[in-house]
Amino acid sequence: MPALALPRQQSMPRPEPPVASLFERFASMRAWLIVVSVSAVLGVVLSRSAALATVHLLATVGAVIAVGSLSKRPDLILAVTVYGGLSDVLWRSASARGPWEAGKYVVIIGCLLLTVRFVRRPKNLVLCVGMILLLLPSVLPALFELPFGRARSVILASLNGPIAIPIAYLACSNLRVTAREMRGIYLIALSPIVSICAVATMATATSTSLDFGTQSNFATSGGFGPNQVSSVLCVGALLCILVTLQRGVNWAYRAAALATAVWLAGQAVLTFSRGGIVGLVVACGAVGLVALGTAGQRWRVLVAAGVLIVVALQVMSWAGTLTGGASEERFGDTDTSNRVTIAESDLRLFGSNPIAGVGVGMALYKRDIDLYTSPHTEFTRLLAEHGVLGLAVIGLMVVMCVRIVRGGHGWYRMASVGLLAITIAQMGHSATKIASIPIAFGLAALLEDPE
Repeated sequence: MPALALPRQQSMPRPEPPVASLFERFASMRAWLIVVSVSAVLGVVLSRSAALATVHLLATVGAVIAVGSLSKRPDLILAVTVYGGLSDVLWRSASARGPWEAGKYVVIIGCLLLTVRFVRRPKNLVLCVGMILLLLPSVLPALFELPFGRARSVILASLNGPIAIPIAYLACSNLRVTAREMRGIYLIALSPIVSICAVATMATATSTSLDFGTQSNFATSGGFGPNQVSSVLCVGALLCILVTLQRGVNWAYRAAALATAVWLAGQAVLTFSRGGIVGLVVACGAVGLVALGTAGQRWRVLVAAGVLIVVALQVMSWAGTLTGGASEERFGDTDTSNRVTIAESDLRLFGSNPIAGVGVGMALYKRDIDLYTSPHTEFTRLLAEHGVLGLAVIGLMVVMCVRIVRGGHGWYRMASVGLLAITIAQMGHSATKIASIPIAFGLAALLEDPE
């Protein structure tokens, strides 16, 4: 197969003799074991040195720019973009010295270079440019009402994620990959996620004062935000589960993927941050519903569902024993940690400023409640800060989701629905704070290339 094909109407010439894409080389059992092992060690090493983490950040960003500008193979560009984007939580947790939004910058730069250099007549261009343009007018209130440094900070924190989503969608919706290549893409995406999980696992195993209460646990998250760590771990667990549902995958490979999923999800449970786990459950449920209506997938998914339910029960039982029953209390708690209160306040801001909203980042300062925290629900943030333009942005995202789902068939549709479900769930509890959201949205848009 060629290195990551473009849609048939604008395909690149196929090299002679055929050259295996990078993703095909990463689709083997040996590659899985090597990548997981090396990534785990790398994560622990980087967590011990902010200087090394900074070097890793700079090297990754440099690789994205260099490969994106010079490489003649789109698979290499997509690989470094996916890896770099999903490294943002790793960099933050290791205190790397660099832009806080570096992961999102990587997604934006890599996907733009991929599109500009390899897609001559990109489909969905008007849709994606339109979404970005709708986001921009609402930056004016922040620029006028806040000091420039603070305005710059809140604008970047609020808009990098929403801008990265259509850019990732634009790049990936113009690419075709085989099922084997998709396994390679998922493994590359898993690499930084495994690094994060290794850091959290090591911190959990070596902690001398683990205290499991009724709140998120920083000790079992490797010292960084449990919500972000749990969210990215559960994206990784979903990728592993999707691999186990592919046709033509041997049982050893399925077992390795399932074991990795159990490790990632188990550590996510120990963070006591419920958002990631809820998103994973929603995504698995969505995949199951699609599979029931997909010929040739029903029995495979029914068997997989049975296995996953048994494994999930065992993981929760193990977590309950380890935490002295605290995990059961935590995940049985329906309190939303003020997210509903914040979202309701956002909706009231929208009601009083329906045309232009209060401005990007300004909801933090103009709420009618005594909670000084950034929005956690992206959809209500869009309404409060962008007004009817935010409503239009949500509408365009719905159009993108519909196009993604309609463009996939069989396993590809299952994968797309699962990735979209976990993306939407995470936007509901974590806004667009981490780059796994645009990455997952982009991966959902990849098109099928028959082998």
